[in-house]
Amino acid sequence: MEVQASGRVRIEGNSICVDKEVIAVGSAATADLRIQSPRVAAEHARVERRAGRVYLLALLGDVDDLQCDTDTCLEGTQLRKGVAYLLAPGASVAFGDTQWTLDFEEHQGSTAAAEALFQGMLAGASDEVKSALES
Repeated sequence: MEVQASGRVRIEGNSICVDKEVIAVGSAATADLRIQSPRVAAEHARVERRAGRVYLLALLGDVDDLQCDTDTCLEGTQLRKGVAYLLAPGASVAFGDTQWTLDFEEHQGSTAAAEALFQGMLAGASDEVKSALES
């Protein structure tokens, strides 16, 4: 098995440093994390950073097919194709027969949608509430 990382991805041992918006995982020459293994498809999975959170998306595989050997697993559980799974820092993932740990900083604070919602609620708040929040 051969593993290559493009300039967009940092790997340290079996850890992938997630510091990009999208990391394509597969055996294709265009993959950001290229894994040459019979159990890794050309376009196998994606690691995506959205609104400060990190998700893993399996691009193929069938949890109901026991013969499927190109699976993607999170913490030992096979993932359904096309479903984005929210990850925690240090998550253990497998692409085919390769094991990895995903390292990233978890988003601190709120999302843009939460900020907009808060600002809307604040606009209708009493002066007493606004004063308390400003201090």
